[in-house]
Amino acid sequence: MGFNGFSDRTRASYDADSKQGFVEGGYRFNAGAWEFEPYAQFAQVRVSSDGFQETGGAAALTGRGADSRVNLSTVGLRFNVNLKGSQQDDSWLSLRGGLGRRHATGDLSPETSVAWRGANAFTVQGAPLADDATLLEAGIAARLSANGLLELNYSGQIADEAHDHGINARYSLRF
Repeated sequence: MGFNGFSDRTRASYDADSKQGFVEGGYRFNAGAWEFEPYAQFAQVRVSSDGFQETGGAAALTGRGADSRVNLSTVGLRFNVNLKGSQQDDSWLSLRGGLGRRHATGDLSPETSVAWRGANAFTVQGAPLADDATLLEAGIAARLSANGLLELNYSGQIADEAHDHGINARYSLRF
């Protein structure tokens, strides 16, 4: 830590653990080239961290241990459509998507209490989790060979408080 007229280097060592339990149920319906899957899922995430005492000068902090738990319940519908190639039974391209609604409960606003040596404690807060969010998925998968698959996917979570968007690409080769 440094600014004009002040410089300090602090260090601390402590542990944190996270545990997650997850269950999902769904049923896939086939209608020709189309597949639909309504689903429901539940996840619980627990995080526990030790307290800490930084070493160093005036900027060294002391923090308490903290425990938090978040429950995430989601219901939604996924779909997949397989486009046919020149062979009757051969699908070389598929379009995928999904729409869901997630509800979160528990410790949605992460916070911890810290203090500088000899001073009063203050609270540091992290970014809160949205209590309700709409989940979006869209993707395309192309079978490039009998063993090769190229996938491009978008995923998003949209809530009043925040938006989270991601894109990924993956090539899989089975052997």
